Amino acid sequence: MKKNLLFGFLAASALLGAAPLANAGVVLEEDFNQFTDGTTSKPGNVDIAASGKLGDVLLGWTGDAIYEAGGSLFVGTTDVLDFDPHSISTPDLDLDAKDGDIRITLRVKSWTEYGNMINIKAGDTKLSSPYFEDGEWHDFVIVTDKGLPGALSISSASLYSTPFFIDYLKIEQGDEVVPSPTSLRPTDYDGTTFSARWLSVPNATGYTVSVYNKDAKGDRINVKTYDAEPLPEGDTSGNRVIVTVDDNTLKYYFVVVAKR
Repeated sequence: MKKNLLFGFLAASALLGAAPLANAGVVLEEDFNQFTDGTTSKPGNVDIAASGKLGDVLLGWTGDAIYEAGGSLFVGTTDVLDFDPHSISTPDLDLDAKDGDIRITLRVKSWTEYGNMINIKAGDTKLSSPYFEDGEWHDFVIVTDKGLPGALSISSASLYSTPFFIDYLKIEQGDEVVPSPTSLRPTDYDGTTFSARWLSVPNATGYTVSVYNKDAKGDRINVKTYDAEPLPEGDTSGNRVIVTVDDNTLKYYFVVVAKR
């Protein structure tokens, strides 16, 4: 039993920390809560891109095969013969690289249990193609120093154009990015505590570790935070904090952010 619980921690906690932007300004933030028809189990049956509702509610947004899904949007169709890479796009943003790095945060979920891959593009430039291996909600952070010409578009990249849900999108622009600490597999789990571990990053003045569970929608719940000092120069023992487990039947996730 203990081995099974430990595997749950290992599988769930291998998460990368998001790099904070200094003096960041929010360019766009959307949680799609206005789109209340349907659910993630049964999305609405009206293509709101074709009907014009998408652009009416979110000015300048475009897409094809976009359906409401109870506070999120469903992108694509369930037609097994539909191989078109359906997408959703923001308004034209035209963010210049000279104004700072850009951080894109989004939450997505595959329609199928076997996962999906999506393309994230700035104009005609592909920024990232994150893969998610299951039908759960996943958070991704993409950082670029190349600017963001035109609109940001998100589309399915899988062979059969598997549809996906989008629940949140945020675009920020600011000064130099602090490198992201890489999380390591947790260790020393004894049923009540475990060690959250990560690699050091240059010039960090400290670290904040957020430990949490997820609800059915993938939102973070029961968040606890721990602060840690950087290791002394020459110390190779590894960064870690001891995390207390409140309920050992749940999966725990952690993310580490470096302080400037």
